[in-house]
Amino acid sequence: MAALAPHAVKAYFPALVATSLRLRERWRQAAQAGTGIALAVDLKCYSIDIIAGLTFGIEVNTLEHGEHVLQRHMDIILAGVARRSMAPFPYWRYLRLARERELDASVAALRTAVDQLITDARTLLEAEPARRQHPANLLQAMLCAAQEEGSGIDNNIVAGNVATMLLAGEDTTSGTLAWLLYLLHRKQAAMPFGAGPRTCPGRYLALLEIKVACAMLLATFDIAAIDTADGREPEEVMGFTMSPQALQMRLRTRT
Repeated sequence: MAALAPHAVKAYFPALVATSLRLRERWRQAAQAGTGIALAVDLKCYSIDIIAGLTFGIEVNTLEHGEHVLQRHMDIILAGVARRSMAPFPYWRYLRLARERELDASVAALRTAVDQLITDARTLLEAEPARRQHPANLLQAMLCAAQEEGSGIDNNIVAGNVATMLLAGEDTTSGTLAWLLYLLHRKQAAMPFGAGPRTCPGRYLALLEIKVACAMLLATFDIAAIDTADGREPEEVMGFTMSPQALQMRLRTRT
């Protein structure tokens, strides 16, 4: 996807910096109060704020205002995908358990929200045709590409790509960043992404998110501790991605 190529990702830098500054303020308050930071929670907020802004151009700002309805549905969907991918057989086709009904409801709610955002973006592009030359976000870019002759891109493809960006852009980046901070604190090496034909298409954006967050953290704070509740090595939690079990981070503000 051209919008995730290295040359395109550079344009997103100001938005990433703005979000990292909100994260810095959240962590500054925790450092001053001497309280632990739920690393996974804060990094998910950081990731979803970035990806929602870049994808739709909307300000969800979960770092300051708490969980957004989109994030709630995404968490249910990601957990459901992980659960079904590890199931020995597709039981959900035969047993309509409460959690499967909840999953179906979240999928439908996310699709409704995405469809409305697509409609709003298309309306804006029709009202302001000059935006087609310089789309402000990934959704606008995809809608412009869809109108090119022979593109083969219809509304379902746009909706699918937008939903994929949201779902793939939250857990992957936040989990990678949590592992990276934990390993760096212990002076161990970390390689966020591999290589090969199936490498992550969003790796350049994810790496920029990670670099911006790390630069903000290391320039402002000293890491006092990153530990599990029992002080043991964190175990891998199997889900949509492999994430560390709940980590608590404590920071000291640099003077």
